[in-house]
Amino acid sequence: MAAITPKTTDTAPPSATKTTAAKSLASKKPVTNSSEFVHKRLVKKKVEGTPLTQTLWIAGHATTIAMGLIYTVYYLLFRSHVSKISFIAYRLALIGVFLSYSCTILSQFAQKALPSYITLLGTVNFQYLLLAVVWFFNRSSLFKLVPYLIVSVMQLATQFKIDAVLKLSPQLKIAVAYDELLVFVVLTVDTLLMRGTSGYALFLYAAFFWLRIIESENTRYLLYTMAIKLDSTMAKQKNPKVVSSWKSLKRFLTMKNERFQKEFLN
Repeated sequence: MAAITPKTTDTAPPSATKTTAAKSLASKKPVTNSSEFVHKRLVKKKVEGTPLTQTLWIAGHATTIAMGLIYTVYYLLFRSHVSKISFIAYRLALIGVFLSYSCTILSQFAQKALPSYITLLGTVNFQYLLLAVVWFFNRSSLFKLVPYLIVSVMQLATQFKIDAVLKLSPQLKIAVAYDELLVFVVLTVDTLLMRGTSGYALFLYAAFFWLRIIESENTRYLLYTMAIKLDSTMAKQKNPKVVSSWKSLKRFLTMKNERFQKEFLN
């Protein structure tokens, strides 16, 4: 006779039973709209700066202003930018730029999820930060510090609500645009005179200046006013390619020009 084996029932431990029950309950939940779920994930969370970041940001701008003024006064009095005092003050001013702009970038993005370098290159703060690195290893110049000094003054004036300085904001923005163009001229002269690494700096600054033309209305308007003065001369050119290129340049520089006039000139 064949042995009769008793029937066995599959039993699961309590934890497995609870898990199975939870899964069955989860399966009975109504399915949410996938588009709504994606929409919630795409909402960008604002990253607040920590108190330490805020303190370092203020310290960086204050260092840039203090050391920049020391370099400026020493340069105007002694007409020298190669002495130890001017050398140290110039580099410390740029170190303040490194500190303040790095804090700004970290505050704009999550510290554990910084964007790609291509995305960062599209931001003004990162562009100026890279340019400060170039100036740190390049020949000292007051014109290279002026934009950072003006930005630091405006940032601290906004932070501490100094209305007397904030009223000068339009004029200071135009001053920065003029200074950026002047730096381009200075680098060109230094390159022709073969001073240090000015040739490399000119190449990098040309890329930076092109980004400023694309993004900055102030820079475009400055070049636009210069183009108006040269328009009569360029119109006399007989080369059709030169005339066509000149018209394309004027068309590009007049982009959003009405907005600039409304904001800064009215």
